[in-house]
Amino acid sequence: MEPTIPPRYQGKPLLVILENYVLAAIDELSPEKIRSMSEVIQAAWGGDADWMLTIRTKLDLPETTETTLREIWTRNKGAIGAEDFARQVVDENYRELFEGKPS
Repeated sequence: MEPTIPPRYQGKPLLVILENYVLAAIDELSPEKIRSMSEVIQAAWGGDADWMLTIRTKLDLPETTETTLREIWTRNKGAIGAEDFARQVVDENYRELFEGKPS
C-alpha cells in the first residue's frame, strides 16, 4: 500500500523540502531523513553532500538563514513543537516559493 500524501503537500514538493530544511537547521531532523534529503536534493539540483547549501543557493536564501532559524527556534522552543515551528516558518516566510507569486 502506497503512503498517502497529506493534502498540504500534494503537488508541492518544495514545501516538503523547505520544512525539512528548517527542521535540519534547528537540529530536529533525523539522520535518516538528512541522508534522504541529501539524495533527493543532489538528484534534483546537483550539488554535493551539503544539501542545505544547495537549497540556499538554488532558492537564493541568505547565508545566515540557518543561524537565524536556530535563534528563532531557541526563543520559541517551549511554546511550539519542531514540526509546527517548521510549518509556521515556511508558511510565513517562503510561501511565494511553493505557491508562486501573487499576480
